[in-house]
Parts: sequence; structure tokens; C-alpha cells
Amino acid sequence: MCKTFEQQNKWLAAKCDACGCDIGTAPRRGPLPKRCQACRLNAELQRHEKDCKRCGKSYRTRHLHQQYCSPLCGHTASRKRAIAECQQCRKGFELWPSHVGSRKFCSPRCFAESRRHWRTCAGCGEQFNRPLHGLRPDQDKGKYCSRDCYYDDRWGRNRPKKKSTDAQIRRASSHSIATSLRKRCKHYGKPFDPACTREAVCDRDGWVCQQCGVQCHKGRHRFNKRTRKMSRRNAEHDHIVPLSAKNSDKGNTFDNSQCLCRKCNSRKRARRGAQMRLPFVGC
Repeated sequence: MCKTFEQQNKWLAAKCDACGCDIGTAPRRGPLPKRCQACRLNAELQRHEKDCKRCGKSYRTRHLHQQYCSPLCGHTASRKRAIAECQQCRKGFELWPSHVGSRKFCSPRCFAESRRHWRTCAGCGEQFNRPLHGLRPDQDKGKYCSRDCYYDDRWGRNRPKKKSTDAQIRRASSHSIATSLRKRCKHYGKPFDPACTREAVCDRDGWVCQQCGVQCHKGRHRFNKRTRKMSRRNAEHDHIVPLSAKNSDKGNTFDNSQCLCRKCNSRKRARRGAQMRLPFVGC
């Protein structure tokens, strides 16, 4: 786009506002330059020491009228907020002016802590808390902080304590499972084989899931303490035809039992069929 003689002359006669030198240049787009390159460089190197009006942090800037250290402090200071005191931690927090009368806590954590009731344990005498959410006054009767304190207060701290070994725990758990299976078979009128246990069935199938083919964990069930969940690869004793199935004489026997992982067994539930007998090596 062609420019007139006056516009070209205006660009060629431009002077620096700081030092007054001639900075005439060829006409181009944009406003006229106000300072020469040397003055612009000196202005960029020159910094002003200031304190932020919101957070009080010291910062350096080349803008003389800058009041805040960052755009975040500037936007926060321009907002209309009120300061209230948390009833739990006694710290000040910002909120909308219309929420001053309704909001009493600074965070959901402080709100949850306010719903707890602190009391003294009748056994050890230490302070412990209990959440009161969802409890009626007649339900909140906890006097002890733990089960051990209850036992110590009732039967004495020097009572003889018996610690069960892993073999005893395994034997007790297998006995309870066998007892429950015997009761179920008796309830449904199905045959019961006491030799058909979880370990025997899993050893026969090689600890391999007979539906998806995954290698299950051998031995006891594995439990994740962090997530509070059982492992999906725990080997479980499953009945191909459920004990509760009608018009069937299949019970707790080896021909009606198989090894399934916890994931497949939870999907199967109390349904029959859709069980693929996979070949395995070893018994």
C-alpha cells in the first residue's frame, strides 16, 4: 500500500523521546517508535525493587507503577472476598461476602474433624475420637479405643495370652469351610465328600483357572493391606453345577469341582454351564 509524502516524512523525521537522537526509519506498519534501540535496552536492564501489596513478597520490575508481583496476586486482590475464621483450626480463609453467615469451615477435612467426638478410653485412659455421623444417641456407647483395651480391662493385662500358629489358623479355617459346605450339602440334599477340599481340587488342576487359564496364587489367599482388597488371582474352589441348583444330584465331589480365580468365580456366581475344562500337566 502506497503512503503519502507526509506519512513518509513523519517516519523519516522521528526523534527519540529519551535522548533526542534521530531514529528515522523507512515507513512500516504499526505506531511510530518512541525510543531508540539503546534507550530501549537501558530501560529493559533497569529494574525497580518493590514489595507486593497482597503477599508482601519482594520482586524486581521495570514497570514503575506495577503493584503486584504476579498476575495471580493482581487478580486475587481485585476480587471481592471476605475473611472468616474456621471453627475447627482457627485459621482465616477467604470466601464470598454472601457466604459469611453460612460457611463455618475452611475445608472438608475440618468439617469431618468437627463431626468427631473425643473421649477418654476406660481401659488405657488415652484420648480417642469417633465419628458421630449416622449414629443415634443410643448407639454411641463406645468406652474403649480398641479391642485389646476392652480385653485388658475385663480380664486383666496379665492374663495368659495364647498365640495361634499359622498351621492352627489354616486348620481352623479349613475346618470352618468344610463345616459350612457340609451344612449346605445337607440343606440342599446333595452328596458331600470330605476329601474334596480347596487344596485338593487346586492341586489336581495345577492351580490354573479352568475358565480363563491364568496361573493362580498357591497357598493362602493374598490380601492387599493398602487397598483393602483381595487379589483377583486367588484360587477358589468352585462347583460346576451349583449346590443350590434344582433337579440335580451334583454335590461337593471331585467331578463337580474345579479351580477358578477370584475374578472368574465372582462373575460366574450361582450359574451353571459355560465352564471350559482346560488340559493341565501334573496332578
